[in-house]
Amino acid sequence: MPSTTTTTISPAQLAALLNSLNSDLAKASAINSYLQAQAAAAAVAAAAQTGQPAPVPAAASADPALLRAAADQLNASNAKQAAQRRYDKARQQLGRLGVALYVHADTAGDTPSVAASAASGVDRSVLLSMLLGEVKSDFSASKRTLTGAIEALAIAKIEADQLVNARAEAIAQTRRAAPLSAPGGAPTTSAPVGPPPPGQPSTTRPTTPPYSAAAEAASPTILGSSALSGGELSAWYTSAGHQPRLTVPLDTLTGDYQATGAAMNVRDDIAFAQAMVETGYLDFPPFGQVTPTDNNYAGIGACDTCAHGFTFPDAQTGVAAHLQLLHDDATMQPVPGPLPAPVGVAGCCSTWLALDGIWATAGGYGYHILLLYRQMLEWVLQRRTSSAGL
Repeated sequence: MPSTTTTTISPAQLAALLNSLNSDLAKASAINSYLQAQAAAAAVAAAAQTGQPAPVPAAASADPALLRAAADQLNASNAKQAAQRRYDKARQQLGRLGVALYVHADTAGDTPSVAASAASGVDRSVLLSMLLGEVKSDFSASKRTLTGAIEALAIAKIEADQLVNARAEAIAQTRRAAPLSAPGGAPTTSAPVGPPPPGQPSTTRPTTPPYSAAAEAASPTILGSSALSGGELSAWYTSAGHQPRLTVPLDTLTGDYQATGAAMNVRDDIAFAQAMVETGYLDFPPFGQVTPTDNNYAGIGACDTCAHGFTFPDAQTGVAAHLQLLHDDATMQPVPGPLPAPVGVAGCCSTWLALDGIWATAGGYGYHILLLYRQMLEWVLQRRTSSAGL
């Protein structure tokens, strides 16, 4: 965890990042709730079709308003699909009959039935004209039904989107960043960078916090549940065109982050963003102090005067060490892991911003982690919004 170039961050930049990030996190939470409501609504609909008792258990935990909106959107979507099928069928019949009328072709089996007694005394062209008029009427009716179904679906989507946005705003409002004072620069601290030697606990923290109390309060915490899944982390990384140099497949690595983060109560999605900062997007540049085979994704044991960082036997152990160190920086309650206890600067850093001067000696370290995480989050939000049909 050697130092990098110190970045001067203005109060406006910091406030903009934190407000945007918290809004995105709130939107991610609201959309995730809506996706859960959609799954519950689909389960309820399936149960109704099969005569199963309702409500389906999945619906019990869903937000009632979101569940209603999801059900409305599902019903409108189904109605639109049915109307589209009827319209397409009527249009095909209309086309076939138009051709048949022109060439007097036999249309038996493809058109509405007409009594055989009537057919015997009517000229074929007259019969086709009668049938064409009948199909035209059905075509016009199906077109009106389809237009109405499209409008109903659009309204259902708008109402669902408004509800999701309202939920997101309510969540974000509780963590809206107040006017923030300027960072105080790199903090003064006697704490070592990285874990201390075995048997030598370090419980000191910076004597001059680099960010104001308002900024710390608005910053995402290190402990807690992640907003992004391991699969979403892999998809984001791949979409950016990066080529990882790892000892395991990328999906295995992100899966390790997700599973270990859940076990240790560390936000593994932001930890993955930190790993991007530490490893050059898993490229492990040659000028760094760790290599791909070290399985060290957080610069653990690297420092301004060190020759090499720690080496771990496999990727899963390296991930566990990363999240263990984060956990033990964020709380006074250590968690078991591959690093020798005690590790970190116990209880120094409840937020990612507070890592400045602790994990890396340069200022702006936590800010740049969150800046990258916001990019990841916004990319995933677009996919989730599309998946929700909003």
